[in-house]
Amino acid sequence: MFHILHKFEGKKIVLGSGSPRRKQLLDMLGLKFSVNPSQFDERSLDKSQFEHPMEYVEHNAERKAMEVASRLNPDEFDLLIMIQLLFKMRRF
Repeated sequence: MFHILHKFEGKKIVLGSGSPRRKQLLDMLGLKFSVNPSQFDERSLDKSQFEHPMEYVEHNAERKAMEVASRLNPDEFDLLIMIQLLFKMRRF
């Protein structure tokens, strides 16, 4: 994966999250990016309307990305990164 990072050089990358951990992950990759957190309220989504948790995660990420993109001019970014996490707990 790391062998493709050079392809992002000179690209305008936007991280659509205010999470310090997500910022740290991109910093660890050596990417240059700006941070523009989404203002989409994920509480507005009714989780019961999604058949599988992954569908909710994907829809939530898409809505957040659309919200950030709507506030930016197209020439302000080449790549918009949204990171959603899904944790699955198993009983031991």
